[in-house]
Amino acid sequence: MNSNIAILTTVINHELYQKSSQLFPQNIQKYVIDGTNGMLRS
Repeated sequence: MNSNIAILTTVINHELYQKSSQLFPQNIQKYVIDGTNGMLRS
């Protein structure tokens, strides 16, 4: 596994994410941000 590669995604629709996440490479770290309540701005 290459620790220099990761997928960062914001999820609003969890049903769609469950379908599309199956297409992500198996050997890549994934980070998911729950965006169902909108994104906070600073």
